[in-house]
Amino acid sequence: MSKNTQLKRWSVLLVEDEAGTRGVLAKHLGRVGLDVTAVEAAEDVPGARERLGRPFDVVVSDVHLPGMSGIELATMLLASFPGQPIVLITGDPDAALRREALSRGPVSYLLKPFDLAELESAVREALAGDARRRLTPPPSLKKVEPRVGGIPADWLKWVDERSYAGAGHGVRVARLCRVLVGDRQQDDPLSKLQLASYGHEVGLMAGAASDPVELAWRGADTIAGLGGDPEVVRVIRHMHERWDGSGGPEKLAGASIPAGSAVLSVADSLDHYAGAWMQVGVPTVDAVDRAIELVLAQSGSAFNPELMEVVSGSRAAILAICEGKRPAPVDALTGRALHRNAFPAVLEAALSTES
Repeated sequence: MSKNTQLKRWSVLLVEDEAGTRGVLAKHLGRVGLDVTAVEAAEDVPGARERLGRPFDVVVSDVHLPGMSGIELATMLLASFPGQPIVLITGDPDAALRREALSRGPVSYLLKPFDLAELESAVREALAGDARRRLTPPPSLKKVEPRVGGIPADWLKWVDERSYAGAGHGVRVARLCRVLVGDRQQDDPLSKLQLASYGHEVGLMAGAASDPVELAWRGADTIAGLGGDPEVVRVIRHMHERWDGSGGPEKLAGASIPAGSAVLSVADSLDHYAGAWMQVGVPTVDAVDRAIELVLAQSGSAFNPELMEVVSGSRAAILAICEGKRPAPVDALTGRALHRNAFPAVLEAALSTES
């Protein structure tokens, strides 16, 4: 079977207002075997989806469109179909990455200028991420042993392999939390904050979520339903409260936010931001540095200013944790695993400690 025949089943919606560019991009994607529908405005997307009769496998959109922007289009699509793979074309990655919900969902960015091979690669990577999340169903709810801090170990592994921040996210967040709180938890791999780090994305088992607050709420409820530690549940539930009280599930502010939640929020954001920068081709050191600066820019609004002082003084440690590569483990064409992700060593150690 030819490469083009293999690819023909994938449908792509291209949203680009400039007719010449739209024609060139659509023609190239069609040549590599993708089934392309091209429209000139975000307002044309609902009609295109209705004609197809199902969600497109990938949506490729310019950020700057007349009327509804690409960012607004992505938000609309994710609201109705949280798992929708989207590639946003932008010359301004700073603006895109400040959209926190999008940086944590199935959204990737293609930076201008780019060549046609890069466009094809971005579409394939979007398909690979979707295939990774769909490859196998969540572990059975009846399969609850062995456990790590009350959370089924196979659940943690399943979620970790599907994190939008890349495999190993839970372990990286746990290590970042240790940097932020200092040495007092270094000898306790099953501390409540560490467990919250490992399990804060367990909500992915109920499906993809475009809203990180919803994902945290789902995860907290899931762990509570397992009889998990109430403090772990509390830390996860409130990890997206904003320091200035302008967000989160209960609009908590300042010292009323659980201390562990404030730490987890910073650690989680650092790893997501760094991963998003790497995804658009920024060199690793620069990606982590930009992630740090983006977190520091939210001092006093999203994050505790005292923690920002720790972040500012811990750049080398943060780089050492976040710099690892995060390859997609599933081939976009076959749906087969390219390699088997090793169970993170830190979780293995934690599991061994509990048993």
